[in-house]
Amino acid sequence: MATDAGGTGGASFYMDSEQYYTGAVGTSWGVTRNPDGTASANSGTADVSGPITVQFTWVPDYPGDEPPLSVILTKEVSAQWRGQGQAPGTGSCANGLGDQPTGGTRPPNPTWYGAQTSSGTHYKAEPGGNVITVTLSPTAHIEGTGIVGATSQEDKTGGGSCTVKVRVSISPVELTLAGSTRKDSGEYAGDNILIGQGVTGILSAGATLTNHQWTIPGETFASFDIGPDQEWGHMVELSSDESSKPFPHWFWREAADSLTVQCSATATINGIVIGQVAAKRKIMVWKPFHTLYDVVANLSSYNPDPLTATSVKAGDPGSPGVEATAAVGTPHLFYALTPGQFFFVQLVNAHRTKNGGIFNPNLVTDVTQLMVGKMA
Repeated sequence: MATDAGGTGGASFYMDSEQYYTGAVGTSWGVTRNPDGTASANSGTADVSGPITVQFTWVPDYPGDEPPLSVILTKEVSAQWRGQGQAPGTGSCANGLGDQPTGGTRPPNPTWYGAQTSSGTHYKAEPGGNVITVTLSPTAHIEGTGIVGATSQEDKTGGGSCTVKVRVSISPVELTLAGSTRKDSGEYAGDNILIGQGVTGILSAGATLTNHQWTIPGETFASFDIGPDQEWGHMVELSSDESSKPFPHWFWREAADSLTVQCSATATINGIVIGQVAAKRKIMVWKPFHTLYDVVANLSSYNPDPLTATSVKAGDPGSPGVEATAAVGTPHLFYALTPGQFFFVQLVNAHRTKNGGIFNPNLVTDVTQLMVGKMA
């Protein structure tokens, strides 16, 4: 009797990984002729059986790179027996995944032949983790007994083999924030984004995904509009259905040290639902900064005498009344080729008052200040 009790394979993985196992044994049966002229039939048996254990270990890309929330496992398993000879044998096989054997036997004519295979490929969404263990239990068996003939030339013999093959691959479900600046190591490793830069969420799993549900934390908005002459600007809020889109797009408007974007969906392969999957990704939101160098008021006409003053005016057509000089910069992760700009607008409602026959033209009420910015 020959037996293979299975085996264990293990290797680290990141992103995609595959592991293989093959086990095969053979046997034979026949007739023994003794010196005293007697003969005896011999039996032969071969088995290949599990369990076969495959282990996957998460290898982080950078410190703090957490293992995936979900993975998709692909299991390809086959179990087979084959035999031939003048003395028939019998066999059985099962791949451990429920696939029924196919094939059959042919009676001796004059040689017997038999073969069956149980094989299939199965997909399943499973929870992720630092270590993922998969155990499979395929089995294959063959046996036979020789047939004693009237003479040694009429003795009948046979033989066969058993084989199991296992291939397991793993694919982490990933969430990508397209548009972010990724740093693979060192300080600020991971995803980073600057206020004013758009982000598109992408969930990928090596499967067809439906029923997306996104969780987008922080202060967000859908887009921003700026007037043709930068005289106005406003934000467009995210719509209520953005969280169910396959590829949502948004902006952040407030800085944050650490935000976690998450998405879940239903995974389907070859028209069969293999389960729910989820993924998450952390991101740091940065804000630009500015330095104000100088502010100049260009008073083109002003009469300080309260008895005769009738107006005060700052600036002329084509010349600003208040002029500010500043520079807009970005953190070192987002160095731009051209500088940014911002515009400072002050809306003033001015009123004169009369006090004992004296006008006070410099009384200003209801002052509204508006910053309109544009990143280059």
